[in-house]
Amino acid sequence: MLLAVPTYNDRVAPTFDFCHRVSFWRVEGQETRKIADRKCTADSIGEKAAHLQAMGTELLLCGAVSSGLLQDLNARGIK
Repeated sequence: MLLAVPTYNDRVAPTFDFCHRVSFWRVEGQETRKIADRKCTADSIGEKAAHLQAMGTELLLCGAVSSGLLQDLNARGIK
């Protein structure tokens, strides 16, 4: 599974909507390894969701997301 974690100052971001950096992690069984850090400077919530989808993200872990972004993520199969 590919896990996306929006970060701010090397911590989990309080909300993904305003975050500009995402760490991607590969989770296999009980092993987790960081595979990439990427900038996410999309102008809209649709672009943010598309960026995660393009990376192959299956799960987003963060403090919060807006309802519009949550709907877009879910429509793209991202939990």
